[in-house]
Amino acid sequence: MLKIESKSDNRGEQKLNINRDTKSMTEAAILTALFCVFSLVGLYIPVLTFLLAVMPALLIVLGVRRGVKYTVMTLIVATFILVTVSNPIIALLSVTLPSLSAVIITYLMRKGKSHLTVILAGAMSFAVTTAITIYANLKLMGINIVNVMNVSFEEAIVQQSKFIESLDIPQEAYLETVDRLRQGMELLKDAVPIMIISSAFLLMILNYTVAIKILKRTGTKVNDLPKFRYYKLPKEAMTGLLVIYLLTFIVSKANLVNQEVLMLNVFMLVQYVFIIQGVAVAIYYMHQFKMHTVVKVITMIIILFSGIGAMILFYVGIVDIFVDIRKFKPEISDS
Repeated sequence: MLKIESKSDNRGEQKLNINRDTKSMTEAAILTALFCVFSLVGLYIPVLTFLLAVMPALLIVLGVRRGVKYTVMTLIVATFILVTVSNPIIALLSVTLPSLSAVIITYLMRKGKSHLTVILAGAMSFAVTTAITIYANLKLMGINIVNVMNVSFEEAIVQQSKFIESLDIPQEAYLETVDRLRQGMELLKDAVPIMIISSAFLLMILNYTVAIKILKRTGTKVNDLPKFRYYKLPKEAMTGLLVIYLLTFIVSKANLVNQEVLMLNVFMLVQYVFIIQGVAVAIYYMHQFKMHTVVKVITMIIILFSGIGAMILFYVGIVDIFVDIRKFKPEISDS
C-alpha cells in the first residue's frame, strides 16, 4: 500500500513538472515572438527605434517568472531568427549584445538581491556591452563614434554660430561665445567614457522599471522600486570613490592613458554621483512640503541648469552621506 502511494505521489509530481515546463516553454515561445517583432520594428522603423532600448525588459520578465535558462534560450533563438531575416551584424550589435545584460539582471533578481545591487550590476553590464558595441562598430563596420561626434558637433557649432551672428551682437562677444561653444564640444568629446556609464545607468533603470511594472501586472510578486526621494548612497561608497581616485592617480603617473581625459571623466563621475544624491534630498523636502509634481520638476530643472544650483546640490549630496540630513532608514540598502 505504501509503495502504491509513493508511485502515485511521484506520478503527480511528474505531471506537475510537465505542466510547469509546458507553461514555461509556451511563455518562452510567446516572448521570443514578441522580442523578434519589436526588435525588427525598432531596427527598420526610425521613429520606433526607442523600442530597442527596452528589449532586455522582456527577457528579464521571462527569466524572473520561469528561470534564467529560459532567458538564455529565448535570446539564442531570437538571435538566430533576427540574423536570418535581417542584417546579421546590425542585429547582433543593436539587439543581442545589449540584451545580454538581462541574463545577469535576471540571475540577481531571482537570488533576491537588493535593488541597489541589481541596478549597479546591471548598469556595469550595460556599460561593458555598450563599449563592446562601439568597438565592434569600428572594427566590423568602420563606424568611429568619435568621428561621428566630431561631425555632429561641428554642424551644431556652425548652426549655433549662425544663430548668434543673427542676433547682431558685438564682434568680440560673438567670437567669445563661439569659442566657449567649441570648448564645450571638446569637453564632451573627452567625456565619452562617462557618457557611456551615464547611458548605461539610464538603460538599466528604464529596463528595470519596465520589467517590474510588467511583472506586477502578471501577478508575479516583486518588490517595488523605492521612491527616488529615498535614494541614498551607503557610506562605504566613499571608500569606493577614494579607491577610484587612487587608481586614477596611479594610472595617470604610469602614462597608460591620457591623464587629462581620465581625470576629467573621474571628476564628472564623482560630481554626478553627489549631485544625484543632492537632488534626492531636495525632492525629499519638496515632498515633505507637499509641493505639486509639476512645481518640483520645474524647480529642479531651474536649479540644475544654474551653475551655482548644481554646485549646491553637489555639496548637499556629500553632507548627506556623513550627516544623514533626511534622517530615515534607506530603502535601497543591502540587508
